[in-house]
Amino acid sequence: MLEQIVKKQEELSLNDTQFAALIGIPRETWQKTKTGQRPLSRRILIHVLRKFPELREAAGLFLLSGVPGVTVIVTADTTTAA
Repeated sequence: MLEQIVKKQEELSLNDTQFAALIGIPRETWQKTKTGQRPLSRRILIHVLRKFPELREAAGLFLLSGVPGVTVIVTADTTTAA
């Protein structure tokens, strides 16, 4: 999921300060998340999804992948959680 968010930042040609401001979080928080110094939190994910709703499906898969007992299956034409 983080890779997709960073890709979105790159597509928009924004530096970390600009991207953090766009999604509404402190620059330092974004930089630490982007570099792996802190995990991608639900709070940051909510901020990202408010600005980029097209990432909702990927975010759902990301969140489900951490739920015990849930297996996420991705195929060419469908995505399911079992």
